[in-house]
Amino acid sequence: GASYASNGVPDIGADSMIKKCQNVSTGNWGSMTPGEALWVPGHIGVYIGGGYVIEAASTTKGVIKTQVEGRGWQGWCKIPYIDYLEEE
Repeated sequence: GASYASNGVPDIGADSMIKKCQNVSTGNWGSMTPGEALWVPGHIGVYIGGGYVIEAASTTKGVIKTQVEGRGWQGWCKIPYIDYLEEE
C-alpha cells in the first residue's frame, strides 16, 4: 500500500514541492505535458491535458476538474519525483 515519504518522495506541502522543481515556468500553458504540476501558494493541481487540471478542492468538494485558464495558477513544472515519458 501507499505510505507517506515512501520511495524517496518527501511528505511536504505545495510550496516546498514547487521549490524542488527545476525550471518553474509561468504562462504559455499550451506547452505543458500531462502530469505536470500547476501551483498557487499553498496548492498544487495536476495537468491532465486539453486545458484541464485536477485538484483537491476541499474536504466537501473533493477532487475536481477545472480549466487552467482563469484559475489563477502562478506557475507549473515537472515534479522531480515523477518520470515523464515522451509521446512517440
